[in-house]
Amino acid sequence: MKTDEELIGKTVEKFKEFKFPEKQQLLRTTLRFSRKGHEAIKKLSKLQGKKIADTFDVLIDTYKILGEKNEDFSGFVNKEVETIRKTYIIRKNTLSKITELAKKNGIPRDKFIDAIAIILLLVAENKAYIEHEKHHDALFDIINPFWEYAEGIEKKLEEKLGMNDPVVSRFSVILIHIMELSNDIDEFLSKGTPIEP
Repeated sequence: MKTDEELIGKTVEKFKEFKFPEKQQLLRTTLRFSRKGHEAIKKLSKLQGKKIADTFDVLIDTYKILGEKNEDFSGFVNKEVETIRKTYIIRKNTLSKITELAKKNGIPRDKFIDAIAIILLLVAENKAYIEHEKHHDALFDIINPFWEYAEGIEKKLEEKLGMNDPVVSRFSVILIHIMELSNDIDEFLSKGTPIEP
């Protein structure tokens, strides 16, 4: 699949901003996906911090975005792959919309959902990887060297003005904020903990 930076950004933003529909009737539905498809549904649900039923709603929105760029969606469907049956809870209206979109594309419903879930996960992971790399570079190429330089300035100020001088105290506060920022970015890189604004 050919994706450009704009498409990736647009898809992930839609994924983050998705407004979940009002209460609708939930159904238990058994679907046949590839192992990758089942894993994609679980990971997307975890990324959203929402229930799996909500993830299926996001898939419809994702298809609408991807459908604008790809006229023949059937090219993304893996036709010869081993499938696994699993029961999911999904909204009745969502299942109807998915079934309708699959028919429109001439693809079996379950293969259609499988393909969209895998594509959305790839896009989300690609965006996360790009963000991770940018934060890594910012930490090691800019923030940490600045922190080391600022510590040197703090020592010079202490020598010149003394430890109890208000200028030294206020400068020390700046260093504490830089240290906290460095630690927050490090937590994000190692554990995925969001960086507070």
